[in-house]
Amino acid sequence: MLLFIFHFVTLFCLSHAWKGCMEVGVKLNSPNSWIDASKTSNAEECFLWCRLTETCLAFTWFSNQHTNSNLRGHCVLINEIGGHVQNEFATSGRLQDCPVTIQPPIVIPNYWTGEPGEQWTEEEALIVKAKLYMVLNSGGTVTNEYLGLHPDVLRPANYMIPNAPKMLRLGFHSCLRYSDGLDGGGCDGCLNPAGMGNVANCTVQNSNPDVKYTDNNGLGFTADILEEIYTNPEFPHGAVIMEESLATTRKTRADLWAFAASVAIEWGVDRNNEACEGEIMNKCSHLQFGTPECKLSLSRPLEFKTGRTDCKPSERLEKRWQTDRKEVQPNAQGNGRETTDYFQDNFGLSGRESVALLGGAHSFGTFNHANSMFKYDWTRKQTHFLNNQLFRHIAMKPQYFSNCGSHDWTLVGDHLGQPAETRWLVRANKCGYGMGPFQWTHWYHRCPASNTCAGLSQDESVTERWPIHEYPEDPRDCENQHCREEDERAEPDTPARCCDNLGEGQKCKEGCMKFIANDETALSVDVGFYLDFQVDNITGRPHGCPVFDDQHSAHWGSAGPVDCPKQMYAPEGEPLHLVVEEFADYQNLWIDDFIPAFEQMVANGIPEEDLQAGPTRWWGADCNQQYVQKLGKIWGCQ
Repeated sequence: MLLFIFHFVTLFCLSHAWKGCMEVGVKLNSPNSWIDASKTSNAEECFLWCRLTETCLAFTWFSNQHTNSNLRGHCVLINEIGGHVQNEFATSGRLQDCPVTIQPPIVIPNYWTGEPGEQWTEEEALIVKAKLYMVLNSGGTVTNEYLGLHPDVLRPANYMIPNAPKMLRLGFHSCLRYSDGLDGGGCDGCLNPAGMGNVANCTVQNSNPDVKYTDNNGLGFTADILEEIYTNPEFPHGAVIMEESLATTRKTRADLWAFAASVAIEWGVDRNNEACEGEIMNKCSHLQFGTPECKLSLSRPLEFKTGRTDCKPSERLEKRWQTDRKEVQPNAQGNGRETTDYFQDNFGLSGRESVALLGGAHSFGTFNHANSMFKYDWTRKQTHFLNNQLFRHIAMKPQYFSNCGSHDWTLVGDHLGQPAETRWLVRANKCGYGMGPFQWTHWYHRCPASNTCAGLSQDESVTERWPIHEYPEDPRDCENQHCREEDERAEPDTPARCCDNLGEGQKCKEGCMKFIANDETALSVDVGFYLDFQVDNITGRPHGCPVFDDQHSAHWGSAGPVDCPKQMYAPEGEPLHLVVEEFADYQNLWIDDFIPAFEQMVANGIPEEDLQAGPTRWWGADCNQQYVQKLGKIWGCQ
């Protein structure tokens, strides 16, 4: 604790002297309209935001204790001062009075050694975890600070700001092998920047190159933030600082990236378990709340090892984490067999480990259309949770639709209030020349949610349903009624009389049920572990199943419900579809396979003799903000 206090005092002396320019209890007025007004965490972030806004001359930040709820925590930017008034909840300042005394990061010019990274101490791991938790919880604040240190860097789009799923994705992409077959590759703290910064423009349909292999697009700013942590012991300023940077103490960037991905996993597990205890995130609860399978219980902690070697910086590229060597990227539209073989050939993972790793990682986070031309979420309104939810989708388990609107969170199922039966629809996103990329949409056969009759509270929900139509049987009664293809994405309006004169236990008229898709999707690489189909080598269009091949047109735009056979590929003797079903039913069996698969992933390409057992106290360490006099709240872990 004494060492933490020493760090905090040092941080205050080095970085917060400029706070003397601010006037507490003063609100600035302006004869003009405000430039902007948005919530910030504190007056420091308000100052940084003003600095980064071209026409801003002064600012006022209102504390969270303000009597006006519309002003609490808000930062107001102005371009002209027209006087001031006393206001006990306000803190104000003018840029000309606020010289920036934050020193630029100290970077050793030649910190690359070509040697395995030195071992981390327990204290270093706890401090770095605190820094990462600040990034995960206050990404906007950290971004503003970084931009203040690097004024030549353009502000990234919101979807590029670091978060836990991006750190996990970075951990995977940094461990890819190189296609040149030369030494190196694997987890070496580097990314090839080809494709970074590309933004998909699909306003003109079928006008972009077809998507096949993934790239590192969308990871650049996360790598930049981690590089600042690596080289600057004081960054970010809302977390405890280090006496020396990781770089100067001969730690490697590759070890930092592996640690960041490990912390992201713990963060996702914790968010899942907190939601299982009733915590609400973004007005939504956990879909499995109240069930025995909701919380994750790991049989052992994740092990972090050190000793990875960074790639040699390229003289032709701007940033030290960039490499010009081409990586062996996976096929983003591959089927189950191709994806499993990729993980075996490039990571040494078994079929079971491949399913556990990819299906678990994809439960976490969301698609970014600008990066990849793929849309929506793998797990709608559940994207903060690392769990087995995607496996439940892939295996088409009956479940409720999570309806998180402006009112109370509700669950929507079938006309009797049971979990809805689900199937898959495949859509052409119509961005690429061949109408792709092709994306799988999770279909619920349910009541519409756009009414006041269909929603259930969690207490009213049930875990079982009857009848169950065995896949690939269509749950609709197509023999006695016309079953048209239903390809609506947004929540449809509720037809008239669907909620009228309902019998006991009914949530809508049975005839009002239909297949509805609402922002929940997956990739061929995900569903391919469960269903057996082929994909076109260029466009990624699925084929080899009746629903795809018996269409009236070979250039179909959507096809469903999918009726492909289950995936029987069994590289170690166990059919992959059975693995998916097991993970869908038993979450703790999945996590116990996910953890060792992840550990193998972040050791890819590293000689076994180089890896050393790392710190252990970081896993399970409590991270929170501690109030320090004159500094405010500072992130620390213990």
